[in-house]
This record gives sequence, structure tokens and C-alpha cells, in this order.
Amino acid sequence: MHFDHQYLEYLNAIEKLNCFYCSYFNDLMLYASAITGRTELYFCPIKHAKNIVSKHRYYDEFLSYGDEDEYQKKLNELRENSQK
Repeated sequence: MHFDHQYLEYLNAIEKLNCFYCSYFNDLMLYASAITGRTELYFCPIKHAKNIVSKHRYYDEFLSYGDEDEYQKKLNELRENSQK
């Protein structure tokens, strides 16, 4: 987590508190997204049929939607790689 805005002398106490909250919450959401992405990589690494708004860092490794042969061949490999 990154808490460095308290060193900015031009912020008052309320603004520093707001920055602390935003830093904490944003970093917490990034952490949750990383956990969710790795969980999805292990249990269900299939791309969605439609475009999605935001991708986590593992999404590009996912298998193509509707490609059963690729899924059967590469699922175990993806699972093993996700544990490294």
C-alpha cells in the first residue's frame, strides 16, 4: 500500500485524511482484484463471449470462449502455472 500524500505540505489535515482513505481503499481493491484474477485463472480461465470493460492482469492468458479442445488441453497447464 502507498501512503505518501501526508508529506505534501500544501494539503490540510482533512485533505490528507481523504488521501489516506483513497489510497487505502484503492490499494485494497487492487489487492482484491489480484486475488480474484488468480482465483479465476485457476478455476475458470475462459474469456467472456463479449468484450469486458476492465481486464485483470491474467485475463490475456485465459482460453478462448467456446473452444472446448483448447480448454481440455491447456487447463491443467494454466493451473500449474498459476501456482508459481
